Amino acid sequence: RGYGNMVKIFRRLTRRTVTYLIIDTPIFSCLQWLYLSVVLGEETVRVLQDVEDNVQAGKINLLPVSLIGRRDIDVGADLFISTWGLSESSVYAQDYVIANNWFGAKHILLAYQDSCKELPQADRVGKLAENTGAVVEDIEFLPGHHYAFR
Repeated sequence: RGYGNMVKIFRRLTRRTVTYLIIDTPIFSCLQWLYLSVVLGEETVRVLQDVEDNVQAGKINLLPVSLIGRRDIDVGADLFISTWGLSESSVYAQDYVIANNWFGAKHILLAYQDSCKELPQADRVGKLAENTGAVVEDIEFLPGHHYAFR
């Protein structure tokens, strides 16, 4: 749940043409399209609007979560990144990611927080990551928050 700045930073740091897939709620997909289209150019961003739409290589592909479950997500990702989004999501969403094996990603980078009253399943994300070989590190400057790497 963000506006797409991680993609902008990653794209500017790597200076390579990489295919991105951002899965988010429809309203955030709209916000991401607006922001990324302005800062990186409309030609670089594509919103998947139908179950028949495919991820385009070399583009930033935005997939509204409303299409999840009605299509196969076989992207063969190299890297799965979630900075607090997955820990703030439902158990169903967390299980969907695990059932899809982190969308095929060999590497994962997660930031997540300890569970609390508002987010009772937040730290479950770290346990799921550890079960697939990730290493968990505390974020020193954010007590109760952690990174998981694989």
